[in-house]
Amino acid sequence: MQTLFLYRAYNHEGKEIHGEILANDKKDAFEKIRLQQWFPIEISTSEKKKLSSKKERPQLIFGSVDREDLARFTSSFALLYKSNIPLAMGLRILKNQRKSGLIRNALILAIPEIEAGTPISEALAKHPKAFDDVYVNTLRAGEASGAMASVLERLAQEIEKRNEMKSKLQEALIYPVISLLVGLGILVFFLWYVIPMINQFVRTMSGNKKQPWLTQQVLTMADFFRDYGSILAGIVCLIWLLYRFLLLFRRGRQYVDSLRLKIPLLGKLIYQQFMSGFCRTLSTLLQNGVPLDNALNVLQRTCANSYLKKCFQEIHQQVVLGFPLDFAFREHKIFDEITVNLISLGEQSGNLKEVLLTLAQHLDSEVDSFLKKFLKILSPLLMIGLGFFVLILGLAFLLPIFNLYQGMSYSS
Repeated sequence: MQTLFLYRAYNHEGKEIHGEILANDKKDAFEKIRLQQWFPIEISTSEKKKLSSKKERPQLIFGSVDREDLARFTSSFALLYKSNIPLAMGLRILKNQRKSGLIRNALILAIPEIEAGTPISEALAKHPKAFDDVYVNTLRAGEASGAMASVLERLAQEIEKRNEMKSKLQEALIYPVISLLVGLGILVFFLWYVIPMINQFVRTMSGNKKQPWLTQQVLTMADFFRDYGSILAGIVCLIWLLYRFLLLFRRGRQYVDSLRLKIPLLGKLIYQQFMSGFCRTLSTLLQNGVPLDNALNVLQRTCANSYLKKCFQEIHQQVVLGFPLDFAFREHKIFDEITVNLISLGEQSGNLKEVLLTLAQHLDSEVDSFLKKFLKILSPLLMIGLGFFVLILGLAFLLPIFNLYQGMSYSS
């Protein structure tokens, strides 16, 4: 005896449809729906609660988009597009794979517009938190060229590469940051609690005798932190508040971001990471058919460093006025002379996008090499620093005990 099943499916145009079908079981119902060239997404017996057709609403989400999820979404989107699955159907499949997140929110609002005939780039452009200017302009280039599948594949690779470099930088900084925080925690604990306790013991044992110079210095430092610790904490809080206040203003952000690029060792690393991302993204946009002036405009809008953003704005203005890209770079001294000459040769030969990609790969290898050397040097330095700190504390409190023992030996 056949059973009546309720179903939800996508038709050949990618639109969601509802209906009923008689079948022996769910597998039979699935096959019957597929025979009509529909894609079933939910099947249930008619005795159960009817399938909900309630309109989905976006969730309230704070923060930024998950870059790894964006790379997965783009790769899957490219695969579905190459499989000739209708656009709206493919996006619904990708949306249903995600339980939450900014990408799901954007797709909930964008899919009805796409079904109504709005280009995908225009629909996703209304959700900049999930899909930034680089992403949207790349899609526009793909729509204009008719090579959306290859454009999406290149975009996914570019996002994955950026994620990889960011992950490497974070991994390199995790160890020194944690070590520094642990070291500061130990220092505060010793100065605030351990040293005063040992100090009381030493003074009780030695009476009014003069303490060794090293012990006096450590005790003076402990007394200073105990008496003025709250004032020092207040000064640190004020510096933090001043930092946050500066970030509220354009010139303040530019000043702070320029200082970040001047931090010894790390400043060069941050700069190279930014310039690697700039070269790779510009190469990707040019490969996908975005004109140079539009690509530079997109990059200056999406740059996270305010100081470099100002430089990119001025470079974009010069290119719009007709100046060559190498001339604009040379004026702002963003790259060294050799790199600028390579860009000039790339412009003259028509291979600018290939030259930029090569530069990005070169900068990536430099960043990777620097991180490896940095970690090799940093690990022993931190161990030496911690060992020196323990040695100083040990000597500071062993010396008076040794002097006391020596005095007792002489008296006897």
